[in-house]
Amino acid sequence: MTNNSTEFTEDFTRIALEEACRSIDLDPTGAILIRFGENAMYQLRNKTAMARIGRSEEAARKEALVAEWLANHNFCAVRPAGHLNQPVVTNRGVPVTFWEFIHEGMRRVASADLGRRSEEHTSELQPHHDLVCRLL
Repeated sequence: MTNNSTEFTEDFTRIALEEACRSIDLDPTGAILIRFGENAMYQLRNKTAMARIGRSEEAARKEALVAEWLANHNFCAVRPAGHLNQPVVTNRGVPVTFWEFIHEGMRRVASADLGRRSEEHTSELQPHHDLVCRLL
């Protein structure tokens, strides 16, 4: 489902964030809007999680499934936060996903580093029946 009934604004996403956080007992007070575009990204005050407010429930569900699958296969990628059934869908139909907060390290990751990591995992990331079935 895509939420097209309301204009996607910063105020709208803040309300969606607050509603989603309340539904899972997180405190949205002091959340900082980090990025606003196709989606909105908020850093929660305690810096343990990021919240992503999206426009499509289907896309958010697929992203959460892929991230969970990558985590289960020990691939170094951002992980869904906690043990939530994601996405959390607000009463307005807005999908909100929660992700572990990644603290920046002292060293920036170079493209070559990412390439090496990708090569290391290429054989593991060949199409897997379990993931494909869950995405369909």
